Amino acid sequence: MGGSGERAIPWWHRAALALEARLERSAYAQRRRRARPARIVAYRAFANASGVTLSGRVLADAPAAAARSEDRAWRNLVATFRRFASHELPDVELVCRFAGVEVATRTDAEGYYRARIEIPGGVSGPLWQDGEVALADGTLATRQAVMVVPREARFGIVSDVDDTVLESSVTRWPGALERVLLRNARTRKPLEGVAELYAALQRGLGPEPMNPVFYVSSSPWNLYDLLDEFLALNAIPPGPIFLRDLGFDPEKFLKSPGHGHKLDTLRALIGEFPDLAWVLIGDSGQHDAMLYAQAAREFPEKIRAIYIRDVDPSLDSPYDAFADGRSLRSPRSASRSCASPTAARSRRTRRRSASSRIGTSPPSPPRPPAMRPARRPTR
Repeated sequence: MGGSGERAIPWWHRAALALEARLERSAYAQRRRRARPARIVAYRAFANASGVTLSGRVLADAPAAAARSEDRAWRNLVATFRRFASHELPDVELVCRFAGVEVATRTDAEGYYRARIEIPGGVSGPLWQDGEVALADGTLATRQAVMVVPREARFGIVSDVDDTVLESSVTRWPGALERVLLRNARTRKPLEGVAELYAALQRGLGPEPMNPVFYVSSSPWNLYDLLDEFLALNAIPPGPIFLRDLGFDPEKFLKSPGHGHKLDTLRALIGEFPDLAWVLIGDSGQHDAMLYAQAAREFPEKIRAIYIRDVDPSLDSPYDAFADGRSLRSPRSASRSCASPTAARSRRTRRRSASSRIGTSPPSPPRPPAMRPARRPTR
């Protein structure tokens, strides 16, 4: 290492990287790369004051059959396997369009595309608008939904997914694996009250939705279609979903330490929308409270409220202790808050008061059980 201060790569990580590289160079991999694109998975995008960034992935796999409530476990298992055995295509030329502007791009080594479209004069209009991505020859044209954040928006919502929106039981691995492997978007269950809570936050005081909702998760991009369909089926406000890639590179799903990409995503969103305040929602099953507390320290004037759902009110975990032991009072305290300032604490439901102001506070929305408003961390 010398004096560089870089951390040594463990032997098993070096071996995994070597194996991954060898597989990528194999004849089988080369044949797969020459396959014909069968579909474009266009991720929900968002527009800021200057334009929009469209992203997604090009695959040679045919779209999966629509999920059904009566699908048996084996059928869901096969669908899950196909998601993780996806056949991505590199170096595919694409054309992306939005608001009358067109740009060309191409997929990277793992089939992902990303195209920035600058819009002179900015973007306005309905909350959701349509972009399009297609192969360079015009075939395989695919709609790409774009969330246009209104100028009237007062705050943005960033939410974790597993055990915050979606019942996942990530703290109990047998149950978590059963849900991921053997269920589908129709048989996975939302947390009670989540749809109403997020709709109220998105609507604020106005008659129409205006506050943007973003979702961030440590799940891999292979599950994007399931998560997006799940939100729609359960009337949960849609929004861009930020996931992680599978692989052994330091920034990828199998190697990335902790859940720091959530904090990186939040930093990027704050940079994209410098005029917005933010409400952060997570759970006590993982590191959400710690990551959101760090965001509050870095952006004290931007983070207006943090809510941490207690995944197991009968048990105090280190994550619970962290959330309970922090004072999250805003330096600009207000008489009204985004949730009622006090709430009952019991073995079934435990909550903490929140005094952070969100512009002119929205009406008190319904909350799912065991949701704790956290408080600004003491320095």
